[in-house]
Amino acid sequence: MSAKGSFSVCRLIRFSLPRIPWKGYLLGLFVPVNIVLIFKLFNDVMTGTILALGWCVLFFLADYVVARQVCVFPLITLFMIATQTAGSMYAGYHHGSALAASLVPGIDDLVVALFFLGSLRTRAPLILLFLDKESVDRLAAKYGRSPHFMLAWRQITAVWGVWYIVQSVMVTYLRVTSSPAETAVDFLLGWPIIFLLLLFSVAYPAWYWTKKGLVTEVRKERGPEY
Repeated sequence: MSAKGSFSVCRLIRFSLPRIPWKGYLLGLFVPVNIVLIFKLFNDVMTGTILALGWCVLFFLADYVVARQVCVFPLITLFMIATQTAGSMYAGYHHGSALAASLVPGIDDLVVALFFLGSLRTRAPLILLFLDKESVDRLAAKYGRSPHFMLAWRQITAVWGVWYIVQSVMVTYLRVTSSPAETAVDFLLGWPIIFLLLLFSVAYPAWYWTKKGLVTEVRKERGPEY
């Protein structure tokens, strides 16, 4: 296949899956979010929240000590869980504040969206903090001189920002209207959608750089050299 050829979907996914930052995603997001969900099934949300917050803090510190890198997954998860818990507690102690509490998740998503979109004005867009630093550094050494290198990351970051705005609107609408679909949608907008966004984030550069001719070698099974 030539550099300007295209990947099949299956090959692109097979190429991209090993490049997802699995450690940060699973231990920094998947585990604490599901701790909260499991305890919520047993009507013990507070215990689940405390354990999840503790997990986020311990994982962040342990990972920093070992890897000497800041993992953003537990920080974002901690922020989301803490603010939503604070909103629920506020509603519980102040009668008539249920509406305010229902707005908190949507506001959280909007804040995250602003972080992503705001980072487009900086030298390094926010999505780079989610990916493996050594892999990004290797890519920068190979392709960093091309304008298409950073443009791909900026486009990905913009997709994350726009998605979180859409998610904010969806979550707010469902909570304010007390829609019966709220629980199912709330679950799907958690770790499942993050996984899809991460998969997109590692697959898109390979496709984009090959399309633009930036990657000059496409190996039969691996795709562009990462």
